[in-house]
Amino acid sequence: MSEVRANALSAAENRAIGMIAGGVGLQEVLDELCRTIDLLTPGVVSTVLLMDPDGKRLWPGGGPAFPAALKPAINPWTIGPDRGACGTAAFLKERVIIADVTTDPRWPEEYRELAVRHGLRASWSQPLITSAGSVLGTFAMYYAEPRVPEPADLQLIEAAGQIARIAIQLEQSRAALRESEGRFRLVVNTIPVMLWMSDADGRWTYLNPAWNEFVGRAGESETVSAWADAIHPEDAGRSAEVYTAAFDRRLPFALEYRLRRRDAAYRWIVDQGVPRFHADGTFAGYIGSGFDVTDRKLAEEAVSMMNRRLIEAQEEERTRLARELHDDITPRLVLVSMCLDRMNHGRAAAPPAEEIATASRQIGDLIRDMQALSHRLHSWKLDLLGLTRAASSLCAEVSDLHDITIDFHAETVVERLRPELSLSLFRVLQEALQNAIKHSGSRQLQVSLRGDAGEVELTVVDGGIGFDHAATATRGLGVTSMTERMKLVDGELSIDSGPGRGTTVRARAPLDLAPQ
Repeated sequence: MSEVRANALSAAENRAIGMIAGGVGLQEVLDELCRTIDLLTPGVVSTVLLMDPDGKRLWPGGGPAFPAALKPAINPWTIGPDRGACGTAAFLKERVIIADVTTDPRWPEEYRELAVRHGLRASWSQPLITSAGSVLGTFAMYYAEPRVPEPADLQLIEAAGQIARIAIQLEQSRAALRESEGRFRLVVNTIPVMLWMSDADGRWTYLNPAWNEFVGRAGESETVSAWADAIHPEDAGRSAEVYTAAFDRRLPFALEYRLRRRDAAYRWIVDQGVPRFHADGTFAGYIGSGFDVTDRKLAEEAVSMMNRRLIEAQEEERTRLARELHDDITPRLVLVSMCLDRMNHGRAAAPPAEEIATASRQIGDLIRDMQALSHRLHSWKLDLLGLTRAASSLCAEVSDLHDITIDFHAETVVERLRPELSLSLFRVLQEALQNAIKHSGSRQLQVSLRGDAGEVELTVVDGGIGFDHAATATRGLGVTSMTERMKLVDGELSIDSGPGRGTTVRARAPLDLAPQ
C-alpha cells in the first residue's frame, strides 16, 4: 500500500473515532469513510452493511455513492452461501471476491441484470468480525467492469473494513453506555432510597429526588457543613468526624444519625458511603445511600420495652406464686399435719371424728386451691378435653373460687382445633376473667365461645364500671399479652369499654382444624 493511501486511511480512522466520540451518528461516520475510499480508488463504489440483531439480515449502513435505485433491493439483504459478495461473506465469515456478477454462481440470478444495469460488475466484500467471532456487518467495493483485486486492493479493503469495525463497535459501546446511564438514572430517580454523590473535594454533586424530597430542597450541590447543619446537634459532631476521617483516608464508612426532615422532624438515618476512583486510579469522590430507619428503631424499642415488661411480669408472677405457697398453702399444710399428729398421739382436743372431718375439709380446700394454682400455669383439661370443656371448667372454678356468677355458652365449636389456637384462646379467657374480677367490680360475667364462617370467636363481657379505652395512654401488660397471643395465630383482639357501661373483650382467629 502506498504511503498516500496509508496516511489517508490513518486520517480516516482518526476522523471516524473523533466523530463517534463527538456524538456524530454512525451512518454519517460510515458515509464519510466510504467517501474517503472512493476518492482513494477511482472508479470504486464502496458500501457498509450492518448485521441485524437476528444475525440473518444485512441493512444499509453507509455508502453515499451506491446507486439509489438498488437500495430497495438490499434493504434488507438476507445472508447465505449464494447471496452475492456481502451476504456470502457474512454467512461464511470470510472475504468474498466476485470478479464478475454475470457469471459467478454466488450472485443471485434475479439480481444479475439489475446490478449490471446500474454499473456494478465486480463485487468484493470484507466481513466485519469481532474478536469474539460475531459478524457486525460487511465492507464492500464495487467496480463497473469485471475485476480481480491486486495485493494493494486487498490491503485497502481489509484496512477500510478495520476502520468500519472500529466505528461500529464504538457506536455500540456508546449506545450501551447511554442505555446503561439511562437505566441508572431511572433507578436512582425512582427508588425510595436516598442517594448522594460527591466529588474529590467533598462537595456533594448529586442528590437523587428521594433525598431532595426528604430535606425539602431542589437538587443542588451540598457541602459537608451544610449536610451537618441538618443533623441533630447530639449527632452532628461525631457524624462529621467519621465522614471527614473516612474521606481523608479514602475508606468506606457507615453512620447512624438523626437528620432533620422538611417538616422539621428528626428521623433516624443509616448513611453508607464508598469511595469512587477514576480508571487511572485517582480518587473521584464518594457515592452513598441513606435509609430512613426510624420505624425500625421505634419497633425495636417497642419490642425491647415489651420484653422488659414481660420479664417483669414473669418475675411478679413467680413472686406471687411463691408468696401464695409460702404464706397460704404451706401454713395450711402445717395445720393439717399438726391435726393428724395430735390424732396419732391421742392428744386431740375434739372427738376423733370431728378432728378427721376438719382435716379432710382442710385437705379438700388445699386440693381445690392447688388445682386453681396449677391451672394458671397449664390446664391439663385443655389437652385432654378440648377448648370448650376446658373453658367451661375454668369458668366454673373461677366462679366457685371468687363467689361470682359466670354464664358460659358454647355454640358449634369443634374440638379439633390447632393446639396453638386452643392455647391462645384459653390464655385470653384466663386473662380476661382475671382482669374482670380485679377491675370491673361486676359479680356477673358472660362468656361465649362460637365457631362459624371459618373463624372461632371468644367473648367475655362484664357489666362493671368500665373504662375509657380510647383515651388510655398505655395498655396494660395483660392486654398486650392477649393481643400478641392472637397475632401468633393470625387472629385479632378487640376491646370495647366505656365508663359505666362495662367491658367486652373479643378474640377472633381463623378456624383452622388440627390434622387428624
